[in-house]
Amino acid sequence: YIMYLNNLPVGQIRTNIKNFVGKIDYSVDADFRGKGFGYIIIKKALAILKKENLKKISAVVKKNNINSIKIFKKLKFNELKNKKENNIKTFEITLKNY
Repeated sequence: YIMYLNNLPVGQIRTNIKNFVGKIDYSVDADFRGKGFGYIIIKKALAILKKENLKKISAVVKKNNINSIKIFKKLKFNELKNKKENNIKTFEITLKNY
């Protein structure tokens, strides 16, 4: 999905789905970062994915991407422990509780 503001593309989000579990990958154009669009695009995607009967959604974020980490925490994603990867954080949410 692509998010537009006044006919300008603001960002995009996609979900790879396997066994009723989705993995989110999103980005916001550099000119629109820090304005809440990441939160909006993920929240809208969660509403759509919940209707598609997905069980869980996960996301992988680099540890230095503080804004994305804040967004996933604000949306009530749980942070999972990463045993092998020191430079990433993994988040997950169960959609039936969302």
